[in-house]
Amino acid sequence: MLKASATKRILGWQPFYLSLLSIALIAAAAVWYVWADWDTRRSLLIREHVAAVDTAVQAASGGMALASELLHQGMILRPPVTGAVAAAGQGDPAVRAELRDWLYRELGPVYQMLQARGLDQMQFVLADGESLLRFHAPESHGDNLLPDRGDIAHVLATGEPLQVTGPGRFTQAHRYITPLYHGGELLGVVETGMSMAALHRRLDELAPGMAFRMLLRADRVTEVAREEVAARFHASPLSDAYVLDHGHDLADWYADEDGEGLAAVEAQLSRQPGLEGALARGEAFGRALEYRGQGYLVAFVPMLDARGEVVGYVVGYGRTGALGSLKHQFYAGAAFALLLVLGAGGVLLRFLAVQRGRLQDEARLRAISDTMNEGMYVFDGEGRITHVNRAAETLLGYRASELIGAHAHDLFHAHGPEGQYMPAAECPVYRAAVRGERLQLDSEWFRRRDGSHVPVQIFGAPIGDWPEGHAGSRPNPTYVVTFVDETERRREREALRKLSAVVEQGPGAVMITDPQGVIEYVNPAFERITGYTAEEAVGQTPRIIQSGLMPSSWYREMWAALNRGEPWWGEFHNRRKTGELFWEAGVVFPLRDDQGGITHYIAIKQDVTERKDAERRLEYHATHDTVTGLPNRALAMDRLETAVRRLAHRRGRGSGALLVLDLSQFRKINESLGHASGDELLCRIAERLQGALGPHDTLCRPGGDEFLVILPELRTARQAEQVAKALLATLKAPLVLADQEIFMDARVGVTLFPEDGTDSSTLLRNAYAALSQAKQVARGDFRFFKPEANERAHRWLALEGRLRRALEQETLHLVFQPLVDARTLRPTGFETLLRWTLEEHGPVSPGEFIPMAEETGLIIPMGEWVLRKACQQAARWRAQTGHCYRMAVNVSPIQITGSDFVATVRTSLRRTGLPAECLELEITERMLLGGQRRVLQSLQALRDLGVGLSLDDFGTGYSALSYLRQMPFSVLKIDRSFVQGAAAGPRGEQLLCSIIGMAQGLGLRVVAEGVETEAQVALLQREGCDLLQGYHFARPMAAEAVTRLLQGPERP
Repeated sequence: MLKASATKRILGWQPFYLSLLSIALIAAAAVWYVWADWDTRRSLLIREHVAAVDTAVQAASGGMALASELLHQGMILRPPVTGAVAAAGQGDPAVRAELRDWLYRELGPVYQMLQARGLDQMQFVLADGESLLRFHAPESHGDNLLPDRGDIAHVLATGEPLQVTGPGRFTQAHRYITPLYHGGELLGVVETGMSMAALHRRLDELAPGMAFRMLLRADRVTEVAREEVAARFHASPLSDAYVLDHGHDLADWYADEDGEGLAAVEAQLSRQPGLEGALARGEAFGRALEYRGQGYLVAFVPMLDARGEVVGYVVGYGRTGALGSLKHQFYAGAAFALLLVLGAGGVLLRFLAVQRGRLQDEARLRAISDTMNEGMYVFDGEGRITHVNRAAETLLGYRASELIGAHAHDLFHAHGPEGQYMPAAECPVYRAAVRGERLQLDSEWFRRRDGSHVPVQIFGAPIGDWPEGHAGSRPNPTYVVTFVDETERRREREALRKLSAVVEQGPGAVMITDPQGVIEYVNPAFERITGYTAEEAVGQTPRIIQSGLMPSSWYREMWAALNRGEPWWGEFHNRRKTGELFWEAGVVFPLRDDQGGITHYIAIKQDVTERKDAERRLEYHATHDTVTGLPNRALAMDRLETAVRRLAHRRGRGSGALLVLDLSQFRKINESLGHASGDELLCRIAERLQGALGPHDTLCRPGGDEFLVILPELRTARQAEQVAKALLATLKAPLVLADQEIFMDARVGVTLFPEDGTDSSTLLRNAYAALSQAKQVARGDFRFFKPEANERAHRWLALEGRLRRALEQETLHLVFQPLVDARTLRPTGFETLLRWTLEEHGPVSPGEFIPMAEETGLIIPMGEWVLRKACQQAARWRAQTGHCYRMAVNVSPIQITGSDFVATVRTSLRRTGLPAECLELEITERMLLGGQRRVLQSLQALRDLGVGLSLDDFGTGYSALSYLRQMPFSVLKIDRSFVQGAAAGPRGEQLLCSIIGMAQGLGLRVVAEGVETEAQVALLQREGCDLLQGYHFARPMAAEAVTRLLQGPERP
């Protein structure tokens, strides 16, 4: 009831109030139109009056300018007059006074003529701005006008005549200023003007029906006029910023009667808003007002100075009767418009009263239909829509205004998801309407405004009787259609169909049980995975597939989660019908009813047997070395932590050890024979090492050429030493690989626990520190960890980083030691030696950083840099001296086996231009161990290039005469220990002589290192040694020192 009354109030009274508002707005619009017409005519009168006053002002000032120009040209600008002015500008005061009197007498008649024409001012001004003669004030002269008279300064600057209005020291006037020339020289100006009083009289003559005021800006008058002149001005009643010109009584301006009336008009005019702003803009404007029933028009015409700025206004007052007529016309028009609007409003209100009932009926229908969730539309006998509800607008996407009057069949009937065309006569909705039948269509389609199609369910029914076969027999037959969007319902049906297909056809096993665990449903995947058919499983419990391998706690945890109403995720180790074990992973969750009670349990599981097998394989590969099958670094660290913890529980009883074994020369052998052979070699070494360990010991391979050994139970440290020796002993026997005998050796670092550490990372670091110490001694040795070894390891790491930066920044440097001919004792070549100096530590021993470079692989780029720099220096000395001094460069075994060394040498020679015979490469004996085939090929290729090859440090390593026979050496270098040992006794001397004789017998040149005494020189010369090297001749020196040696007076 409340809703119905609210609807009636809105639909009944709101149109009435809206109608009244519309009538009021129309009346206001009519009155505004009449007012706008009145205002337009009134503005036109004002503009015409302003134009008349402006014309009178222009006529008065224009006549003044014309008369001035004619008089200036004809009477004043004559040679006698200009000559007198020129003489006055140059003469003394007495002469200037005489010439002033002569000009006054000569041009007095001319001034009288000007006065007759209303021009009551004339004066001469010299070029320096001094007033020479004022005809209107002859007693005032000699003052400088330039500071106040910008118009005179403008004419003097431009040399052009100027017409301007502005204040002066004696009068305020409208002036015409002409430049005076004599003999082509600018003498000054002559000025004629019309005072404001004269202008006022002239305007009275031109416009006798008007009254005029001359307003001048007060600030302009006071800054120019003399004090006694400015005192005669009266303030303007219109604005405090203006004064009245001229200084006469007000009675001189207009008669008493008019004056009184005009003063009142001015008082009323001064109160009009915006007057001050209009005066400040400096533009012509007008105003209109009424006083005692009389209309007045007032025009303001600006007067401008030489800069275009306003100096005042000519104000013209005129009486008019048109303002009263316009006002009467406005009142009559407004009254007529109001009467017309009120009459039309009455008719409109009557029409609204008639329509109120119909609107109320339509409002009831809309209120009822808008509460429906279903869309609804009503159409008439012609098929045109007469009503739609909000649900229909929302479902179809159209506004009601777009639907009302349209044909439903043409607008949105689609008859299929693709919008198939169907004639209106065949439309089932239209046929049912024509027949007056009720209608229900469960599968129909509508087309939305955006072009999409929506499935709908339609219900239709006629309102009243529709004569069958003739839709238009009734005056207004009506048919109502309601429809429901079927999209969501169809989506739900499709989702249910898909869900059923997923359960039936999916790969995962699905099992549904009642609350007691009795199986009610299994899908085909369950049958395929378990081997049980649905008939065999239904009615049983899940125990039929349990293997008995899962702990009871696991089932208790699952049922605890299910009883809490929570899903449980996990894995099941079950048994198939065939007895085969398999793994399943899945989820079990309860199904609840609307009251929250559990009605079923659902299990969805996937066969993950293959995944579990793969995980086991991945776990093995993640913890074991793929080459040897030994535990890898991760598993080794885990077992080491376990061993450390076990010893910690024993509280000091017993100890353990961690050993790190590093294979020597493995990288060279691996690259020489290939990675497949290298892997086979690692497996054989692992077998040997494993044979040297006990059953509780662990052998691991963390990678590369290293092995870890964990000894978890030791009684004494002596046992760790015995194991280290045993491991090294297993490698002494040669290994046959690829039809070659491979000799391997290693170094071992040993650390004890808990003595040296109680965690795996510390023990591993200490073992590597001990290994670093072992690498600094002979091969095949081992070292126990010592704190100082750890410090050396830290220094090793620090130096490694510094060495890398030094190589990148090329802060390494070379020195050169001469190779002296034994017969002439003159240098024939130089050995290149690499040096490295740190600012804070000084020189670093090559014996320290060269092994570091070999260990880290930096030796390859470092060796390339040394070779390139040595060749550049040798080429430079050759160019300076014209002699080829052989440059000897030491080569690391890693350079030959770890890179394309032959190509590197060839490139260095080509880029530096050094002949190959000027280069000699020194090879150590240890380079010849292992991988001889590749080394021999590389050395032979170098020899083919023409490069000399020297066997360095002969007799200190694994010396074998077969090297001298197989390898293409040209030089044999005797180690300094043999040279020093020759002085110790006959046997040392005999050994040295034997080496020299053997080398000469093989056709090799012999170089003796470490020559330090004259006796050694004599012995080596006597035995026929070819070249000598040592401190006896020169220490290693910089390239600059060698250059001075070669270029000196004793140059070789």
